[in-house]
Amino acid sequence: MQELDVAVINQVTVTDYLSSGYVKSLTFDEFTMKGVGEPQDSRFVLIKDCGDSILVIRNSNLGEKVVYKKKSWGWFNRAVIDDGLFCYYYDRYLLRDRILEFLADSSNTGREYIKQLYIKTPKQCTLFSLSDSCVWNEDELPDLKKMNLHSGQVYKMVVGKKHSYYLCEESDGITLYKYSKMDSTTFSRLPGIKEDEKSLLKEYKYYKTNGVFSHAEVMPQYLAGEESLRACILENSDPAISQYVENKKIVVQLLVNTQGHVTRCKLVRPKDSELEKQLCQHLPVKFIPATIADQPVSVWYTLVIGNNSMQQDN
Repeated sequence: MQELDVAVINQVTVTDYLSSGYVKSLTFDEFTMKGVGEPQDSRFVLIKDCGDSILVIRNSNLGEKVVYKKKSWGWFNRAVIDDGLFCYYYDRYLLRDRILEFLADSSNTGREYIKQLYIKTPKQCTLFSLSDSCVWNEDELPDLKKMNLHSGQVYKMVVGKKHSYYLCEESDGITLYKYSKMDSTTFSRLPGIKEDEKSLLKEYKYYKTNGVFSHAEVMPQYLAGEESLRACILENSDPAISQYVENKKIVVQLLVNTQGHVTRCKLVRPKDSELEKQLCQHLPVKFIPATIADQPVSVWYTLVIGNNSMQQDN
């Protein structure tokens, strides 16, 4: 069977592709340029190695081919995203250990490169701004040493249990851009996040001071439960504290580190140094640590104790 014509591609079945030389895989890894994993009924890609090019078709859109052209330095691919108003081009240079993506846009004024570059490795995407607008020849590998690159945000790819994330570490905390579950090969072909796309994604910001977060995606959990935690604190504290909370409430903060150990304690309310000393003298020492994107982090855990409030105030 000859290579299928684009004009009739919507009428083509998976069987037609397989008979024309395509093979099935779960997904396509752009770093190894090979199919990966056993295909599923609801999820697979079709791959054809033509020697000087590789064609990839995803089962979600049998009418769209992703074309990778073989070059002396690796592979070239142009990804196109059309949002109705603008058409964005990602000229992509695939070099096995990394992928270079130059972002361009096209409107009714014609095609013009904007000043952005993404460099991806299997676990990280770094966004750079360029001093000068650049247009590249796909047959010539861009020389990054000759560019005036201004480093920007670094996005790490994290595959979690339920979600996957672009994770951006900054001096004051972490920003997450959450996606549905995806594998590591998805990260390579997902274009970097443009500023106007961020508003369309679920964004979560977690702030930290001196390496300790004020909040986390999943907060620490006391192994025996929160009510047992309150009871344990009162049992091991001065009897005066139990009497105090009969009519009033206290707010205590515990610093729970990445191993789940309490390393600091402070009384937020009331401001009473003697009461704080008594309260923090004997504390539970083991929690399930807090996590952000399934990675353990140190965080302040806030607990309200008193008969008027039995709810955690994080």
